[in-house]
Amino acid sequence: MTLSTLYRDSNLDIPIVGGFTMVEFMYGVWTNSLGLISDGFHMLFDCSALVMGLLASVMARWKPSKTFSYGYSRVEDLSGFINGLFLLVISLFVFLEAITRLIDPPHVNTHRLLVVSVGGLIFGWYVADPVCSIFIAVLIFLSVLPLLKHSALVLLLRTPRHIEEHIPQALNQVNSIFKQLGFYHFIVQVEKQEFLTHMSEAVDEIVCIASVDVVLLLRWSTALFTSAAEE
Repeated sequence: MTLSTLYRDSNLDIPIVGGFTMVEFMYGVWTNSLGLISDGFHMLFDCSALVMGLLASVMARWKPSKTFSYGYSRVEDLSGFINGLFLLVISLFVFLEAITRLIDPPHVNTHRLLVVSVGGLIFGWYVADPVCSIFIAVLIFLSVLPLLKHSALVLLLRTPRHIEEHIPQALNQVNSIFKQLGFYHFIVQVEKQEFLTHMSEAVDEIVCIASVDVVLLLRWSTALFTSAAEE
């Protein structure tokens, strides 16, 4: 997706989501419906995620500086992690509030809610509001866990799974050229990789990088070498 396409899509999405968020909040407060308020919170963070995602996409394209020599590519993962934390807190808040309302149900102006009014007229289910809120909170909680896990692993420099499976075989091939004492690999961004290798002796670093790139099928990599002789 190009930056211009991202701008165009965001210019449509953000006002629409923001408008629905305001309507849900106002109507939820007016009717004292926790279900609408909780969904309003969800949409609020959807809107904030769009804004933060747009800003992060712009910042990720900034050129590296003296302070941030690796660039700003991880801003996108950081914004995703922050959004995930916010949604996690909101889901817990809605869940606890719904439990409180189940124990001591408040008055909900159901005559202002057409669907709920019909259900309340037939069944008298005033607990439907907190039950729906619990359902929404659980959905938010479950949907945000993969986002938190993925962004946290990237920020913690975890070795990519698709590379991790091939590292043992790759090391055997590289060791046939250079004897090394250790090899550590992590991702900087999708198309950029970095590895730290501990060599047993001084080697041709350029040849070693090229060998690792070929073995692990990397498009772009950076290497830091240390040798046993230096210790």
